[in-house]
Amino acid sequence: MEILDSKTAGPAIAPSIGKALFKDMSWRGLRPLQENSGNAIRNGYQTLITAGTASGKTEAALLPVLSLILESPDLAHSRTPVALYVAPLKALINDIAERLKKLSLRAPLEIYAWHGDVEMSEKNEALKHASILVTTPESLEGLLVSSKIDPTLFFHNLRFFLLDEFHALLSSPRGYQLASQIERLQTYSRYEIQKIAMSATIGNPEMVLEWMRGSGTRECLLVSDSHQTQKQLMLRKKSYETLLADAQKVVSLGKKAILFTCSKGEAESLFHFLNRKGISVLLHHGSIGKKQREDTERLFKGSDDYPIMIATTTLEMGIDIGDVSYVLFYSVPRSAASFMQRLGRAGRKTGVARALIYVPTDTEEEGKPLALDQTLEERLFLLGNLSLFSEGRVEPIEMKDYYPQLFAHQVISMVFREKQMDRRKIALLKAAYPFKGLQKEDVGAVLSFLEEENYLLRIDQEYRLGWKAKDRLEGAGIGDFLSVFSSSEDWTVVEGNREIGKVHAATVFHNKRKQGHEVFIQNFYLAGKAWKVLSVDAARRRISVQRAESGAKPLWLSGEDAVHPVFSEAIRRFILKPTFSPSCVWDPEVQDTLLKTIAGELYTVSHEERWVPVMVERKKGADIHLYTYAGTLLNDLLALLVRQYAPQSRDVRSTWRVIRWKAYAPFHPEEFKDWITSLSYEEFYGLTEDEFTRNEPKFYGKVFPDCLREYIPASLSVNALIRHYWGLLQSSVRSGGLTSDA
Repeated sequence: MEILDSKTAGPAIAPSIGKALFKDMSWRGLRPLQENSGNAIRNGYQTLITAGTASGKTEAALLPVLSLILESPDLAHSRTPVALYVAPLKALINDIAERLKKLSLRAPLEIYAWHGDVEMSEKNEALKHASILVTTPESLEGLLVSSKIDPTLFFHNLRFFLLDEFHALLSSPRGYQLASQIERLQTYSRYEIQKIAMSATIGNPEMVLEWMRGSGTRECLLVSDSHQTQKQLMLRKKSYETLLADAQKVVSLGKKAILFTCSKGEAESLFHFLNRKGISVLLHHGSIGKKQREDTERLFKGSDDYPIMIATTTLEMGIDIGDVSYVLFYSVPRSAASFMQRLGRAGRKTGVARALIYVPTDTEEEGKPLALDQTLEERLFLLGNLSLFSEGRVEPIEMKDYYPQLFAHQVISMVFREKQMDRRKIALLKAAYPFKGLQKEDVGAVLSFLEEENYLLRIDQEYRLGWKAKDRLEGAGIGDFLSVFSSSEDWTVVEGNREIGKVHAATVFHNKRKQGHEVFIQNFYLAGKAWKVLSVDAARRRISVQRAESGAKPLWLSGEDAVHPVFSEAIRRFILKPTFSPSCVWDPEVQDTLLKTIAGELYTVSHEERWVPVMVERKKGADIHLYTYAGTLLNDLLALLVRQYAPQSRDVRSTWRVIRWKAYAPFHPEEFKDWITSLSYEEFYGLTEDEFTRNEPKFYGKVFPDCLREYIPASLSVNALIRHYWGLLQSSVRSGGLTSDA
């Protein structure tokens, strides 16, 4: 992997782009990141741009791409797309499309957003005139199978493929879908497609560049920004009173702040608390209706009447919401990448990102007792974030090069596009990163299964759609097929014809109560307002409501994100050696609480050993707590291996940092570790195959959060799980996670 020299001369900018930039938008010059990125892109590299939020990385990609397009008459005057820009969020897509229009105002380029909320009339215009499309992976899949276009003509001039918030795409099945889509697009384009990706948080750029390589011959290059926004962290006592005082100060200073939480329910509760106290706040999360979210973004950006926005993950990424001075963490995420994304939302104009982080110091909040495990976890997650923040690191993205179910999905998509497809065309997919680990027998197993299950019909060397695929892809079913990630189980809440948002059905049915002979459904809050249920349409998953005076907190049922081994190991290191960044200050009570927490957890760590066993002898056997700090998935695997190594063990359970069980025979952690490290892949496969087969749904959802399981036989699904967990185990061995050197 090559790193571009920061002293390289800056790139040329097309005159029309330069006028828009320096005259219309009043830019004074380019930043080093933009100059370096421009050189890399102009020299033809597949370019990964990593830089913090508000570093100008979007323009670092767009300026050279637009200039290269305008320098080529064939590209500048093409009326089919010469560039595709892919982002994970519709709101971000709309924002990027507007920025592109401003930059190309003086150029003969037509920019269009393309996603599910765009009107059909505008899409029809895009099909006739688009120079650049800004879209999602799902909408791109729709274009690839659309009968409205001939892809050999529509994508004939495709020269650039830009990926924004690349870490978010790669951390989900959508990133692997994109890798496959690019290989398919390459067969239609007369150019070797140049890929440019942007992200603020990439922990393993070397692996990500391998993803970008694909079948192309272009060299891959990382361009990083050495300039870092100054960051100031204040650790505050977590209480509604402290939060209110800080919110009032933000208002009095005439500043703006985003208040981040880790759950939608907490966001709704904080909104109502601050609203009752006279603070003008806005609310933004993924279960609020699209129109209200957009209105909220406009209000926050354009009006001084709303100084505080309460949000979840929906505002982590680079939607332009104006100048934010403070980021408030009412709860900290269980990921340094997420923490840094949120922290980066502040200080765009001043260059100083200020964060207030609320740390639980009491055993109750608002008069209600808090679970001790919950408060301890919050403090420990804070330590992990502080540790990696001090080191300037985030977790690496776990890359998958064996994804047979996505391979099956893409084969079906290709056959749907072609109607009749030569079997040999499937080979083009093999260059995509998620399929590099597939062997000939794996491909054969996938295709045989698709034939047996009537997804495909084979006639000699030609494939056609089988009846099951036809049923799936006809009419409204096509929308579900285009998306590779698991859809929500939430129900839509409407007031008349206006969508308010979505809640889990348990919100309604959990809140049922009897009064006499009648059943009443309690009111609930959503989108900052209370609602009374008028009717429930189970068939359409639809709840009709009207405004109410008060209500209960709504329910959303979703699993917690796995804790990465790098994050959990950072917590272990911090307990062993607390190191607070000079950028961090704290309330005395918070400091005392954190130091007591660290002291209280010292029994779980050791300078000599990575794993610390705590054993409590019983009359029969012993209770064993093995503290590994190995992360959620690896501890799941170690718990499985405990059952294989010590079959007399009972009640084996695990969390991200500890494995617990009842032992009825002596257990020696070092011997267990030696046994694990001595396993060959074949031995590992034999030990785990039955367990993964019996509990395949549980493990599958943790490793592959997709909706593609039905496209492959169970044996391949188990094989994919075993390969993934074997990779985790070997990574831990390489990093010293199973050695005695702590």
